Amino acid sequence: MSVWEDWEVGMANLLMLQDKITPPQQYSLLVTDQDTTEPETSLYNETFIRKDSGQILLSAERGKQDMKFCGWVKGEVTKN
Repeated sequence: MSVWEDWEVGMANLLMLQDKITPPQQYSLLVTDQDTTEPETSLYNETFIRKDSGQILLSAERGKQDMKFCGWVKGEVTKN
């Protein structure tokens, strides 16, 4: 989601963030709680990382590793 108003209960909501070090065409994805509009505070998922500011973000690199592992276990994965 690009604004907090797009948050939906029960969904895996990720807020698009951009800062001074993020290239213009890319975003960091802030993980939010599925039941409240509060940002997530714990690293309960292996694809999450904690930024120096304390924000919990979704790690693209860990996500790719996770998908690769799932493909290894379940079968072939195609990368586009």
